[in-house]
Amino acid sequence: MKKKGLKFKDWPLLNKPREKMLRYGEKKLSVVELLAVLIGVGTRDLNVLDCAGRVLAFCGGVKGLRKMKLSSLLKTKGLSLAKAARLKAALELGKRLSQEDTPAQKVISSASDLVDFYLAETRNLKQSTFYLVLLDGRNKIIFEEEIFRGTLTGSQVHPREIFGRATEERAAAVVVLHNHPSGNSRPTGSDLKTAKRLKRAGGILGILLFDYIVLGKDSHFSLRGKGII
Repeated sequence: MKKKGLKFKDWPLLNKPREKMLRYGEKKLSVVELLAVLIGVGTRDLNVLDCAGRVLAFCGGVKGLRKMKLSSLLKTKGLSLAKAARLKAALELGKRLSQEDTPAQKVISSASDLVDFYLAETRNLKQSTFYLVLLDGRNKIIFEEEIFRGTLTGSQVHPREIFGRATEERAAAVVVLHNHPSGNSRPTGSDLKTAKRLKRAGGILGILLFDYIVLGKDSHFSLRGKGII
């Protein structure tokens, strides 16, 4: 908790993130406090907690921080290269640890290997949403995330969102899943146009569009399975 009227160095020890971690453990720290530990020190104008709060706000949360490039992160007031690099390194270590903890990466051979999970995930959504699944050269899942959420009636996704992440994660192939809030899994003209754009962009980059899957309420439509892509 911030102590009004006191300089950070004069705060009670147990209100400082590192000392609080020592006393209570890292699980008791807020996200801002955890970031403050990584940042280390503030600036002349900002104490370390205020600096951490600005980082979180600038990135739009931890997920945004994970996506943000180091060069963009440096635009945050109070972050030097050393501080920003520590934040990115910590997030990358966390990602790699979670990958190592996965007992076996699932191999994808067709849409049916993915749709049960994503049908359950999207069944009650009121917005049109895109998900990205990245595969390695043996069609094992290496990364999954929601990449865009639109409105009740539509959404747009650009190849740069898809293949920017695929290039960053060194993926060999991508699967795009997109729900229709109406519950109808038949692809629209927009779906077909988007899938063709993605296939062309992937061909240029040498990254396969493995499938584009439209999700309804209790059904799905695989453009690959139907021979459309």
